[in-house]
Amino acid sequence: MSQEWTKETELSSDPLQINTPSSSIQCKIRRSWQEALYNPLVGANLMSKSFMLTHLGSQPLAPTEKTLRVAPRTELKSCGVLHQTHVRLDNIRTSLDFYVFDIKSFDILIGHPIELLTHELPDTGAMNVKFGRDTFSIPITRAKNSVTDSRPDLPLPKEVMAFSPFETPESSLDKRRRKLHSRRGRARRNHRTPRG
Repeated sequence: MSQEWTKETELSSDPLQINTPSSSIQCKIRRSWQEALYNPLVGANLMSKSFMLTHLGSQPLAPTEKTLRVAPRTELKSCGVLHQTHVRLDNIRTSLDFYVFDIKSFDILIGHPIELLTHELPDTGAMNVKFGRDTFSIPITRAKNSVTDSRPDLPLPKEVMAFSPFETPESSLDKRRRKLHSRRGRARRNHRTPRG
């Protein structure tokens, strides 16, 4: 599950940021219990570089372009992603990916809902739709962010015709017909020769 979250986070060009207050939870990394921040709205797990070096030693980090906004117009570049770190939260044992930053304000931040760590969601599934007595199964795939092609640039129309929702098209045509007839009538009257 954590690898899928990391892939989704990597697809976003937005910087990571902590906008809401975090609570404190206990988690076990390696053999020691640590106090970690918990904020499921961040959308990524974060770890300080000093914590990683102290408790996990020098670990290989996967490259990333992800940044952390620490103040308005101030972003920290990530040192990399630490994959598959074994973590225990209460009775849940799991492996999480952490974005590592050279930051001093916290050691660990769990930025995903803990409840989802116990569920391995399938990549594909089906939605059952019932119409009367018939039930249809529609296959679906689970993707929070999906990469799609950009929309093609279509030429804009040169002229757009619209009708008022308060007038029917016939009434506007009737108005045009009456104007045309009144112009023709005036033109005929003006072109008549006087009788004498």
